[in-house]
Amino acid sequence: MSIKRLYECSGFYGSHHTPCTVFCAQMRGGYTWYAVEDSKNVNCTFEEIEDGVDVELLDDHDYFYWSEGIADLEQLETAVES
Repeated sequence: MSIKRLYECSGFYGSHHTPCTVFCAQMRGGYTWYAVEDSKNVNCTFEEIEDGVDVELLDDHDYFYWSEGIADLEQLETAVES
């Protein structure tokens, strides 16, 4: 599947609600690959991701590890398309 839309939103993670930027690659198949800024984990969900998202509560159905922390949308795009 190809990417329909690349976007970023603000969110948080962990028990201390640590603020973060979430990079998202919404795919034409109705799912979204996403990564928290500087994380090597790239996760996939069918849920909507928007500002204020708690990434710990997203129901992931797939994931992969990238060789370095995802720093921006371009890097997420490269990772998803590889």
